[in-house]
Amino acid sequence: MIVNSKSLNIYAGGNFMIVMRIKLDHIYSFNNFEVDFTYPKKVKNSLVREEYLSGNESFRYKKVNIFIGSNASGKTTLIKSIWSVIYFLNKKESISIERMINKNFKKSTIEMDFVTSRNNKNILNRVIINTINSDSVKIKMAHKMINLTTTINYEKASEKLDEIETVFKDYLEVLNECKFSFGWYTSLPITEAPFDEVYFENVKSEAEEKEYIHILTKVLSTLDPSILSVRRSRDSKDAYVINHKSNNSLVIPKGMKLADIPLLSSGTKNGINIANVIYSIKKHQFGVYLIDEQFSFMNSEIEASLIATMVSLLGTGEQIFITTHNTNILSLSFPIHSFYFLRKNKYESDIEIACASKYENRNNVLVKNLYDNDLFSTAPNVSGIFSLGEKYEA
Repeated sequence: MIVNSKSLNIYAGGNFMIVMRIKLDHIYSFNNFEVDFTYPKKVKNSLVREEYLSGNESFRYKKVNIFIGSNASGKTTLIKSIWSVIYFLNKKESISIERMINKNFKKSTIEMDFVTSRNNKNILNRVIINTINSDSVKIKMAHKMINLTTTINYEKASEKLDEIETVFKDYLEVLNECKFSFGWYTSLPITEAPFDEVYFENVKSEAEEKEYIHILTKVLSTLDPSILSVRRSRDSKDAYVINHKSNNSLVIPKGMKLADIPLLSSGTKNGINIANVIYSIKKHQFGVYLIDEQFSFMNSEIEASLIATMVSLLGTGEQIFITTHNTNILSLSFPIHSFYFLRKNKYESDIEIACASKYENRNNVLVKNLYDNDLFSTAPNVSGIFSLGEKYEA
């Protein structure tokens, strides 16, 4: 299932993939940046089920990855980076890489480890993408892979990849050899095209449509209690009708600008996107879910319930990445390794990231308490705002 857009595909179906690690250098504001989506030790009584490769409990990966940080801390660009690499590997279109690179530098590098499956065998892949940045960007790429046994862990498998010679070729030659095909789903803020437009799930049966409408109604009516129900438009198969208690009926066609929808609040408009995400996860349509800034205008309790529902619906081999400003999410009883904190280095403007488990590995410790004590050094400096109350002197 593919949505064609003015820039990149929002989502596409395919085989599963699991992102294990990504390294970025001179990509957006990421310089010598690395983040690991694995964890070393089994978590007891975790609310997140099956955080390991199917059939191998030693090969552990984080199914839930929540990025928290203040404005301009790199949350959105990290989501974009992961999405752009996935898109590039699938679609072989260089634009997704070219739009990421920082042309203030002569070279940029992306490295990603991820798991795929072929012929019922799990494979650990490593791709290294190097760009030479000038008026026309040149992209070279290397790909290494090993078949995974049922007992090997990621650390040992990664060491085996290190031992394989790294050979760079033209990126199209490598991608044509690899023939990657895996699913992803991306939802970015409505300030980003094509995410500024309404779209609805392409349901294939009457039963699926009933379930989809049920999810739409539940999400939208929670965000706006004046909404009574949602139904398919009788005049267009690409439009839905929202019924209000005030007897108003609001027709929303596919492709309409979200900002142009009347009557609905900003949070309720984003609820359409959230309903799509929940339906997709419930149906296990994609595998990797990248959800950025969809909750900014929502009540914090509603946001927490939506995220908890998404996580509870994740299946085997699925993975979700979420950004949020809402620190109340830290009170959710996810494993402590699910929470990441981003900040900009105040001296160099480089983006830094820290996982909560780096500071505390006891899973019964509330991450919210650690954050409130600024253990992660991510509290914004608001002294400049307070200084506005002082007498101004030129």
